[in-house]
Amino acid sequence: MSTTYGDFEIKEAIINATGAGEKTIIAAAAGKTYRILAIFFYLAAAEAITIKSGSTALTGAMTISSFERDFTTAQPWFICADNEAFIISLATGGQTSGRVYYLEG
Repeated sequence: MSTTYGDFEIKEAIINATGAGEKTIIAAAAGKTYRILAIFFYLAAAEAITIKSGSTALTGAMTISSFERDFTTAQPWFICADNEAFIISLATGGQTSGRVYYLEG
């Protein structure tokens, strides 16, 4: 899915993950970088989540309660390097659902 705003196409990716470990939300692609503009989660239970660009941690483990949402409008929260996936790593692996809005470049 995507929405166009002027010269920008904001893409969307669904978060639907369960089980501990790394979950690829946006796959790596040669020549592509990702700028994460907004992200939100709904969690079945508290979960420690680490955000990654490929194998590089962009955050430490963040304990998030059963419902969290965060949005931004102008500056990207995270930038994934060329040919690196946007990954969330789940510590305990409860159901994690949500959506990511991003620019692809």
